Amino acid sequence: MTKYNMIIFDGDVVVGKYKTKTNDMNLIFKDCGEEIVRDGFKQGINMETQIDMYKTFIEEINKQKRHCQKIRHSDFYIYLSCVCALYKFNQETDDILFLKCKKKKKKNIINYKCLINILFILFVIC
Repeated sequence: MTKYNMIIFDGDVVVGKYKTKTNDMNLIFKDCGEEIVRDGFKQGINMETQIDMYKTFIEEINKQKRHCQKIRHSDFYIYLSCVCALYKFNQETDDILFLKCKKKKKKNIINYKCLINILFILFVIC
């Protein structure tokens, strides 16, 4: 299974990086943003108000990131949910980048000190 890193930018600043199993925003929306949108509609909040709330929250997190303040993991998850919800409402999608994760290859690392010691021992024995 191919894994991706979803990187979200605010201008030229990286706000968040999330590991995903797909680069399809609709599937990511189902995982992250669908619940927040559904809860909003259940509470009777219309679409325009929800969009304004999501944009306000995203702007607050972006402001914290620009001022180098710490951002909690739970806030990042809500941030991701808001970005996915805005994507579903066709609002903001310009600052999302998907990068495919590389598989790390195991390298045969030779410990040269051990190799020299083994050769020295073999030389002394012979």
